[in-house]
Amino acid sequence: GPEEVPIPIPSLKKLTGAIGLSLIVWQRATKLTKRGITVTVAAGEADIPADQPVIRFDRSATPLPQPGDALPVLGDVAKGNLARIDMTWPDRIVITAQTILVTIEMLPDPTIVAVVELVKQEAQQSMQQPRGGDA
Repeated sequence: GPEEVPIPIPSLKKLTGAIGLSLIVWQRATKLTKRGITVTVAAGEADIPADQPVIRFDRSATPLPQPGDALPVLGDVAKGNLARIDMTWPDRIVITAQTILVTIEMLPDPTIVAVVELVKQEAQQSMQQPRGGDA
């Protein structure tokens, strides 16, 4: 949903550059590219670009799109679940959509969890540092 504390655009760019990952910000469209394929993820009521492949996230929608849907809209899934959507490309027609219960066997290695937590803490500290030079 909406950010608990809105992130100013320059801070968001700095954060994504520092962690090397794309972030999807609520009420904004974000381009994601992998292996030469670019998709725009539109979160909430973000405007949808007419000339680009789009997937929309809308927390008020049902969790999963229906097979045959041409504009995939993903809602919230229940806590402890992941959503998996298989689509045709480049048409983006939904083939299947399912939720997957995350079991204890699927949880990441504790070392990976610790690294993710460290990155999150570093990002939070980076965003809280005063701007304008070294202190």
